[in-house]
Amino acid sequence: MPRRDGADEGTGAPPSPRVVLLRDTAPARRRPFLPRGRASEDGADLSGLSVKERLDLRNQRRQTRHQSVNTVVIVLGVLFTIASLTTTYLALRATREGQITDRYAKSVEQLGSQNRDVRVGGLYALERLADDSTRDYSTVMEVLAAYVREHDPPPKGRPPAEPDTDVQAALTILIRHQRGRQAVPLDLHGVRVPAAALSDGDLVGGDLSNADLTGARLTRALLSGANLANAVLARASLDRAALTGARLDHATLSGARLAEADLTRAQMNGARLDGAYLDRATLSGAYLHGARMTGARLGRADLTYADLDGAHLDDAHLSGTNLTGAVLTGADLTGAVMDGVLLNSGSLDGADLKDADLSTANLNGTDLSGARLDDAALNGANLNDADLTGAKLSGASLSGANLNGARLRNADLSDVDLTGAHLDRADLSGANLSGAKLSGTSLTRATLQDADLRGADLSGAHLDHADLSGADLSGANLTDANLTGADLRGTRGTSRRR
Repeated sequence: MPRRDGADEGTGAPPSPRVVLLRDTAPARRRPFLPRGRASEDGADLSGLSVKERLDLRNQRRQTRHQSVNTVVIVLGVLFTIASLTTTYLALRATREGQITDRYAKSVEQLGSQNRDVRVGGLYALERLADDSTRDYSTVMEVLAAYVREHDPPPKGRPPAEPDTDVQAALTILIRHQRGRQAVPLDLHGVRVPAAALSDGDLVGGDLSNADLTGARLTRALLSGANLANAVLARASLDRAALTGARLDHATLSGARLAEADLTRAQMNGARLDGAYLDRATLSGAYLHGARMTGARLGRADLTYADLDGAHLDDAHLSGTNLTGAVLTGADLTGAVMDGVLLNSGSLDGADLKDADLSTANLNGTDLSGARLDDAALNGANLNDADLTGAKLSGASLSGANLNGARLRNADLSDVDLTGAHLDRADLSGANLSGAKLSGTSLTRATLQDADLRGADLSGAHLDHADLSGADLSGANLTDANLTGADLRGTRGTSRRR
């Protein structure tokens, strides 16, 4: 039997140290099997790594797998959250759209009420709807515009002194909501809303053709690009209004106020502006062909390059107006006040300026050929290089005027007052200067060939080097006139009468 004390059987010798070690030592922890010389799972050779390094590598790979799993779980969670939120949003949106639809239907139903207060309530309900729903903004604006069109007085009836309460409310909402937003061109053609309150309103690009806006308040209104053709705006207030590029063909603006209004490139052909107030207005490049502007006030207005062909400006006030490059061919300016007007390179050929006041006007290079300037006042005017060929200036006053280099061939200057005027190098060939006052006038190097100077007063005139060949000087007063170097060949009546 084996001995219990652990001695070798039969010898009594003590147990070997190896055996004692195995008995006294605790069971060793099982280590992972990582045989040397083997490759890892990804094919890398691990033979050069220690056991600890191999264990670390294995732990790292486990952590990487755990992180990948966690990432997938998180992404799935986020996607689920997004899907939940999207579902909630769509549900809320559907609910909100349903509410808006209900509000819209109720508001429109109110507009059909026989009770005016109910209709006004419906209008303001639609305004609130336009505030809350950008998507329905355009629709609401169109409904309000249609309401105005359908509820203004009938064409055959006499329009009221001012719009009905509900119509004015609709107009107020329209012009208030257009400003500051992407404007919706409003269709208000043919509406009859005299004395409507539309100041500061935004009607850009709107259709107001054939509308009756008599006496309407449109101060500072935005009407650029608007269609106002054939509209009635008599006595309307449009001070400082923006009408750039607006269409006002054949519109009625008699007695309207347009002070400092911007009518740049506006189309106003055939428009009626009798007695209109346009002081300091901008009409640069405007089309006013055949416009009626009798008695209109255009003091210091900007009419540069405007088309006023055939316009009626009789008795108009154009003091200090800038007409540079303007076309006034055939325009009627009879009795117009044009003192200090600026008309450089403008065109007034064939225009009627009879009795017009053009004192100190700047008409440098202006085309006045064939124009009627009988009895006109041009004292101190600048007509340097102007074309007055065939113009009628009988009885006109041009004392002190600058006509240097002007073309006055065949012009009628009978009984004209040119005292102290400057006509150096002017072409007066064939001109009628009979009875003209030319005392002290400078005509140096002027051409007076075949001119009619019968009975003219040329006392003290400067005619040095002037061409007077063939001129008729019968009865002319040449006292103290300077004729040095003048060409007097073929002249008649050259005796100096004192």
